[in-house]
Amino acid sequence: MPLHPQAEAFLKSIADQGAPGWDELPPDESRR
Repeated sequence: MPLHPQAEAFLKSIADQGAPGWDELPPDESRR
């Protein structure tokens, strides 16, 4: 199911700002 365009843009803006979480989580944190 594709994301709503607004939701996708929102998530992309967060990622562009370097929000903590996404790629910076340690492996065992992202598995929870």
